[in-house]
Amino acid sequence: MRKVLGGNRTPTAWDHLFSQGKAGSVRCRLRSGRCVGGSYEDVGRINSFASADDALIDVYISKAVEYDQDTGVPLLRNGEPAWTGGGLLLRWNEIESLEFIPEPSDESEDGTSDEQGRRRWWRWARRRATAQPA
Repeated sequence: MRKVLGGNRTPTAWDHLFSQGKAGSVRCRLRSGRCVGGSYEDVGRINSFASADDALIDVYISKAVEYDQDTGVPLLRNGEPAWTGGGLLLRWNEIESLEFIPEPSDESEDGTSDEQGRRRWWRWARRRATAQPA
């Protein structure tokens, strides 16, 4: 039975992904066709969260970013992500696909600050989104 199910006993891929506690960029294509997402991270008073309750699977993304609805690419303002100023609550039955790009570790190999590294990471995530539409 273990060969059929694999070695991981986590109930779902959703549980496995979000139980690791990693920050990252989330991009979702909704069943309506809209592209939404942002930064899944702890930002202060209200942190990102993914439920593990099978009856009501949802995810709260604490920092939502605007997306170009034609390309599925996150928008930029002055070279920075176009943050909406709020978060985003999504229910599993609304999501057609979800992409998660882990944020790099806090340790910088090239001596850049965490904020410089985060900016570089968002530029990389945006290039990746441009190359691979949701």
